[in-house]
Amino acid sequence: MPDGTHDHSALHKTLKLWAETHRDGVLGKERIVAQYAVNPPMASTEQDNYVGRILWAVSHKSSLPARRFANLNPVPPIEWLEPLTQQKFNQADLPRFGVPPMMKLDDKLNFSLAWRPTPYTLAPKMALVNAGISDNKWDGVMFELANWLARHLDNPKLVVWIAKHGGQLHQQFSWLITRKIEELDRLIKEGKQDEIDRILAGSPKAIPGPLMRTLWRLLLSGRVKSYVNIADIYSWRDKFEQDGLTPTIRLELRDILSPRVELSEPYRFDSDEAKYINPKRISDIVRWEVVLSIAHPHSALSDMQNKKLWNDVLPELLQDFSVLLKDALDLKRELGGADNYNDGSYSDQPSISEHSQNKDFHDWTVLIELARDAWRSSSTLNFIQAVHTAEVWWETPYPTFKRLALFAAAQDNVIPIKTAIKWLLSEESWWLWSEELRREVMRLLTSLATKLDKAQLKQIERAILRGPPRKMYVDDIDSERWEYIVQHGIWLRLEKLKVAGGHLSKETLIKLNTYKTNNPSWLVASDERDEFPMWMESGWGDDLDDKALVSPRQRRELVIWLKQDRKYDHWNRDDWRQRCSVNFSTTACALYELAREDNWPADKWQDALQAWAEEKHLRRSWRYMAPVIARAPDILIEKCAHSISWWLQAIAKTFEGHEDVFYGLIHKLMALNEEGELSIDDPVGKAINHPIGHATEAMLRLWYRQPLQDGQGLPETHKVIFTTLCDKEVAKFSHGRVLLAANAISLFRVDKVWATDNILPLFDWEQSEAEAKFAWEGFLWSPRLYLPLLAAIKKPLLDAASHYSKLGNHARQYADFLTFAALEPNDIFTIEEFKVATSKLPQEGLNYAAQALVRALGSSGDKRSEYWYNRVLPYLKYIWPKSIELISPSISESLARLCVLADDAFPSATSNIKNWITPAEHSDYVVHLISQSKLAERFPEEVLDLISRIIDERRAMWHSAELDGCLQVIQNISPRLITDPKFIRLSGIVAVHNRK
Repeated sequence: MPDGTHDHSALHKTLKLWAETHRDGVLGKERIVAQYAVNPPMASTEQDNYVGRILWAVSHKSSLPARRFANLNPVPPIEWLEPLTQQKFNQADLPRFGVPPMMKLDDKLNFSLAWRPTPYTLAPKMALVNAGISDNKWDGVMFELANWLARHLDNPKLVVWIAKHGGQLHQQFSWLITRKIEELDRLIKEGKQDEIDRILAGSPKAIPGPLMRTLWRLLLSGRVKSYVNIADIYSWRDKFEQDGLTPTIRLELRDILSPRVELSEPYRFDSDEAKYINPKRISDIVRWEVVLSIAHPHSALSDMQNKKLWNDVLPELLQDFSVLLKDALDLKRELGGADNYNDGSYSDQPSISEHSQNKDFHDWTVLIELARDAWRSSSTLNFIQAVHTAEVWWETPYPTFKRLALFAAAQDNVIPIKTAIKWLLSEESWWLWSEELRREVMRLLTSLATKLDKAQLKQIERAILRGPPRKMYVDDIDSERWEYIVQHGIWLRLEKLKVAGGHLSKETLIKLNTYKTNNPSWLVASDERDEFPMWMESGWGDDLDDKALVSPRQRRELVIWLKQDRKYDHWNRDDWRQRCSVNFSTTACALYELAREDNWPADKWQDALQAWAEEKHLRRSWRYMAPVIARAPDILIEKCAHSISWWLQAIAKTFEGHEDVFYGLIHKLMALNEEGELSIDDPVGKAINHPIGHATEAMLRLWYRQPLQDGQGLPETHKVIFTTLCDKEVAKFSHGRVLLAANAISLFRVDKVWATDNILPLFDWEQSEAEAKFAWEGFLWSPRLYLPLLAAIKKPLLDAASHYSKLGNHARQYADFLTFAALEPNDIFTIEEFKVATSKLPQEGLNYAAQALVRALGSSGDKRSEYWYNRVLPYLKYIWPKSIELISPSISESLARLCVLADDAFPSATSNIKNWITPAEHSDYVVHLISQSKLAERFPEEVLDLISRIIDERRAMWHSAELDGCLQVIQNISPRLITDPKFIRLSGIVAVHNRK
């Protein structure tokens, strides 16, 4: 009511709208879910809080809203996992989940919708003994959330989320995923492309590809390591020392040392963007590492080496350790990290024999050491077993086992010399030249030098002088580089033989001396570093720049190492990225020391900031490194813009202190001189991956940290930056404007004046078609019906129908949005305005609009009949285009489903829609819905007419049994219909299909 008046007309309008809304059940929880859950969740004001309303709806004990959430088309995006797992519930919320709270206040209890206390009716019994199944049972809501996730089986984010939250699937979740994959495989095997297309239309990532199937196999088999179920080696050791190696203790040790896989989010670098769009390897979608069930196995087993009991039983464990090691390498193979010729062991375990280069950074390499020690004991206590095991190792298809075999051959008087030579020269001398085996080959040559007879030595010399097989190296290596590889490789192997006392032939010595004369810097290293493909120190060997290099572990040496100006390609990189992820303190201190010297290696800062954007490093990296980056030179800010902006975006939700640094870095990013315009093809995708987009998102996340109220106004810090971003004269700021448009509702609610001046003009097609496209795609990324905003952008919203083709990936959202807006009672738009806008939609847009009608009616719960008469029928009569030339198979299917959903209003629906229904794309699915609805029992004649319209005898019927069942019901309820031509035709289709 306006001040100083008695005009209650506004109140009357509001009450009228509320009455209409309640009458149709629109305030029901399913309706809320259907309208908003198909878009990604976004932060909002406390008055808006639509994400909270979705959670409130989905949590309803009936589980019907959760079922609606799980079955929506398109499927709610995986981003809903974040609010579903945020622990925003407390003790006061327990009753709504069927859990009576304790009388005493528990202010530490927090839980989420996807992780919450279990009602006693679903909780497992407390017992001293059980059958090994301790999982609690799910309620209906949790089951539907699992069904929703099972529609994202090709999304790596789901696997990373599972690994982050424990890595072990609930028994019911495991069963559900297994059945889902089996069902999808069956459809593919039977060639049911129509059904596959229908599934993918609603959930594009529903069917896991080869890479994701590998990850699901690991999860379903329980091979992903849990941070909870960590084996207890110390308890095992006590039992071993008490009872010795009994069969049960031996089996327990195998369980403790069994390999597992750790999964986490992959490092993302702007230069690698293509591999995230079209991943080729598992490492493109997740970060993985093979580990053991035990934590820190090297230190846990280190003191066992000096125990007589342990050394006595090692030969008995040789086969166990070999099998466990093969299991670990098999896991690496499945993950794309190993094959018959490469397994990376030369990096993780540089030497099979004891050596200072073995740093024990990787858990799985303890299995190499255990197998080595067990073999060494066997060579003394069980010679035959030692020889047999070495021969088995050589035949096992991994370089690690061949390294173990060569190690065994280098030991005195165990492996026959002729066997060792045969191994070295097999497969065209591949293993003589393999970098994976380089250390063990050099040790073996040194060991054999004085033991070879003339014929054997000549055989080795010839193999060395032939050089490495050309097929070992890439085709495009330049001739100069290839000549160096061949000559240096020949020299090193011959020189090792000579230095160890081998009597080389005169011809070989001449060639060796020629190499030495031409390359006087080639010298055999006194510390054996030339035997390693890489060397872990601040100094380097002659040719070590060909392979990945391991950064030093001590800070002082690391500082020196960072000063080395070394270039790497995709295949040969150092381990700096990983070091920054696992060792913040040392890497941060090293970069700090360099910064004090005004040394700013951009590539190292890029890697560090990306790694520090991980959740575990956010607080510390901001606290200690923000002031350092604040004084970085402009050239570093420019080179590291993507990494800095990514880091700022990550820390924006949680950082404390250094606010001036935060704003300063945002301004520096915005001031960078970058030319070019926003991608026309995918403005949202480009915006969320661009430094300006990251900076904008960082500012928005910081803004949303405070409780936002309608009308409170923007803080000055944000207003200055947001206003600058709205300058349409600066092309690079388009990335920011896309994200501001995505948050237009919140900005409008909080500061209407500022938003009206700066944000709303971006939506105007008449001012700039390009800017309007960007703004609308941003807004449609996660649109919501907020009538005051729609009133302010009414004309651009309606005009967007004429620009449908310009909306790219978000055109579907526009058709949905326009349809839902037309179904909402409001006094902003007229029926004629909606009719005109809808008539401008192309065929694709009308297909989507019809699907939106299905979603709206399906979410009306037990008031579908009322919703049909009060909303859908008026829409079809007064807004939906009338030309039957616009009929498509997709529209026909949607309208047929609309009839089924109308429930008691089914006769009205079929009467009004029948002329639009023609043979449908997925007629079998519609028949399935009719069969499930039992409509044939109530409306046999109308059901017969509908089925007859959607089924074409030229299309295969996969559900002929359900069609036959419907016809049987119709015949039983209304026998007179069996003479109807439609019934006769359908019966004939069933008969023909059954004969086939």
